[in-house]
Amino acid sequence: MILLFFQSSCFWLLVKTWIVIIIFISILPLIPNIIPHLSYSPLVPPDPAVLEGKLEVNNLLNGAHRTFEGEIKGPEAFAILNGELYTTLHGGFVAKISKTIEPVVKFGQSCGEFMLLMFS
Repeated sequence: MILLFFQSSCFWLLVKTWIVIIIFISILPLIPNIIPHLSYSPLVPPDPAVLEGKLEVNNLLNGAHRTFEGEIKGPEAFAILNGELYTTLHGGFVAKISKTIEPVVKFGQSCGEFMLLMFS
């Protein structure tokens, strides 16, 4: 059935029609005054907002070192309670981070990662 379609005159008529259309479209931009001459105004972006106060550029994190690099797997959410930093870890753990990592609680048998950690 497919072989008969390629041998039919209808198929070759479609091929010839597409070739003529492609040639016409490729020659069209070369004909003068077919495409109207338009004047464009340049797009000028607005000036960036001034960063001041808490958004001011600073160097507070320059020279910082990474703590517990390679020891914590999948920290997702962070929260502070009574001056202590808590994070959720891969596997359903909530851990308190100080000079060491102290697991606080584990949720479920095979929990994944938490997306939010809040204290009330």
